[in-house]
This record gives sequence, structure tokens and C-alpha cells, in this order.
Amino acid sequence: MAGVSIMEYTRVELKVPKTVVSALGVSAPEMANDFPRRIAVSLYAEGALSLGKAAEMAGLPYAEFMNLLRVRKIPLNYTVAELEGDVETLREVNI
Repeated sequence: MAGVSIMEYTRVELKVPKTVVSALGVSAPEMANDFPRRIAVSLYAEGALSLGKAAEMAGLPYAEFMNLLRVRKIPLNYTVAELEGDVETLREVNI
């Protein structure tokens, strides 16, 4: 299909002590689902990832990731350049 991109992934293994899993009160599968989001939020908060890349890492749509940041009280790192890029994108799609 034209215009559809296939996302490629790199697999990363993370060893977590059982005492940490226990302290978090979650199962290993729940942790495996939640950790990419936690890491994405942390990397975004540090300024290491853009909002779009952090949302991609978290496996969430852009707006849903922004809501996750709001819930976790993480301020948006939204630059003038990003705003200008978003405005240009909106113009291109006639919104």
C-alpha cells in the first residue's frame, strides 16, 4: 500500500530484580507493557527524545502520549520550531 510505512524495532532485554518487580506490585507481563511508556516519558522529560519519538517509543498515538504526560505532570518541551513545523503540516493537509 502506498504511503504506509512499516516500523522496524530493536529488541532490548532488561533484567529487573524480582524484589523490584515485587515492590512495584505488578506482574512481569504488566511491567513489560508499562516500562516502554515509563522510559519514553523519562527520556522525553530529560529532553533526549522529541514528543513524536517518545510517543512512538511508548506505542501511543501523539495525543494519548500528551495526555500521559499531563497525568504524570510532565511539562511539554514544545519549541517554536516544532510549532512552526506543526503549523506547516496543518497547512499541507488543509486544516
